[in-house]
Amino acid sequence: MTNKALRANRVAEDVQSVAQTWRTTPGTEATEQREKVLCWVYHRPGSPPDTEKTKFQYEAPSQEVVRATIGPNGKPAPVCNEIHHYYGRDIVIVPRLEHREMVVSRTRARPPRYEDSLEGVRLPPGFAKNGKWHWPRS
Repeated sequence: MTNKALRANRVAEDVQSVAQTWRTTPGTEATEQREKVLCWVYHRPGSPPDTEKTKFQYEAPSQEVVRATIGPNGKPAPVCNEIHHYYGRDIVIVPRLEHREMVVSRTRARPPRYEDSLEGVRLPPGFAKNGKWHWPRS
């Protein structure tokens, strides 16, 4: 194809200038690393089923996952039981040790940055020949 035909029928993006292409720092995407680690899991029961005499307010079953602290001996440190108060009833919740997938580390997203063009760089007179500005040439 000739240049004239290519201008009429775009098949690719325009080429950026050299200053835009080479004077940028690349950006990075946000990442997170996940691993299966030991966790204490607190299973809270939901509301009991309604009976003919008693109607209960609905409470969905839930669970809380807390990462276990590993002691110097390599075993998880024990945690206390939890008392769940449910409308006059005290339910003792015993946590269970389970392997769960959790986020271990995260990195933030960094946008790309543009640096000054080379035309804007001027050496100070201390680095210049004969104490004069010598680059870029004008």
